[in-house]
Amino acid sequence: MKKTAGIILESIYLLCFAGLLYIDFFAHETPKWAVTTLFGIIIVSIQLSYIPKREESAKRTGIFSLVTTVVLFLLVLGFEMGGGVSKVGITLHHPIVWTLVIFSVWMSVRKIRTA
Repeated sequence: MKKTAGIILESIYLLCFAGLLYIDFFAHETPKWAVTTLFGIIIVSIQLSYIPKREESAKRTGIFSLVTTVVLFLLVLGFEMGGGVSKVGITLHHPIVWTLVIFSVWMSVRKIRTA
């Protein structure tokens, strides 16, 4: 798969996760079809990105992982500061969230350096 197609799929993937986070923090009466559609788009974009075996560098994969982690963390931070409350318990006061963020950043940086 071409590099631009991969970037488009990864962007769609990230936007869907952002939408799901927004729904979790702010939407009170979200139709189930909207959530199902976002999950479906994420699944399809993941499947499409692996159909033809992509020969992408470990550095690019590490950069995407780092960007995804930072963007999702900033979204959670912004949604909490905006007064949103997660229905599933995602909060910056939970040590597991901090552990996952730190571990993900560390693994991404390690992958970028070794590439």
